[in-house]
Amino acid sequence: MRKLPPDLLRVSGGDEKVLKQAKETCASEALEIATYDVLERLAIGVDDRHTAELAASIRGDEQRMLERILRELPNLTAAVVAANIEEQTAYQIRRIGAADSAPEGPDQVRQEGAGS
Repeated sequence: MRKLPPDLLRVSGGDEKVLKQAKETCASEALEIATYDVLERLAIGVDDRHTAELAASIRGDEQRMLERILRELPNLTAAVVAANIEEQTAYQIRRIGAADSAPEGPDQVRQEGAGS
């Protein structure tokens, strides 16, 4: 979910954007898992034990990450339901405070940076 803060600034439906990003991350993780599985099998096929062990280890990390994201999907989906049906937004810029802390213009950025 590395893209989360900039996406929230551009999109009004933050809950939907967070859920969409989580689903895209699941797809990416699944592709990485498959890639490391293939790499491990290829390494075994050419008797490269070190590469096979490394690929298996990385695949395990990717599987744990996918499982973690999958555990969050019900909560993210509930947030979308709440935002669209119950009109309660969980991921709203004003509640997060990002809009209040952003500089107002390039002059303010320069002034703040000059004093640092």
